[in-house]
Amino acid sequence: MKYLPLILGLLCCIGALYQLYRGSWLFLNGQSVEGRVVANERSSGKSSVYYPIVEFKTLSGQTYRCKGQSGSLPAEYEVNDPVTVHFDPAEPDNTFIGTYFSLIRGALFSIALGVLFSWFGVKILGFRKLPDSTGRN
Repeated sequence: MKYLPLILGLLCCIGALYQLYRGSWLFLNGQSVEGRVVANERSSGKSSVYYPIVEFKTLSGQTYRCKGQSGSLPAEYEVNDPVTVHFDPAEPDNTFIGTYFSLIRGALFSIALGVLFSWFGVKILGFRKLPDSTGRN
């Protein structure tokens, strides 16, 4: 159990880096279209958040629906709000909703949380500063 904060911290950082990679790939290589929020899906549990459900059309005219990556309370979007959808043309279900800033903001938050957990994990494990090799204090 004493390794749990360190493991959680590393997983948060790895997840954030993957999220940043995936979102950046969609921004650089994917297509962007305007979509509309058609609903807000409430998560289950004590602290429920709302995820936007967005409908968009690809450039070929096919209609898709996707769920936002992050939820908020209160709902970040209202029904019929326009949003930018970035998607992979080869796999239109692979989407990101929002701006590059929102991608960076989410990744930085996850990295900060990961660093905090990792720092607590290192403190719990008792790692200390290594002694100076020159013999000085």
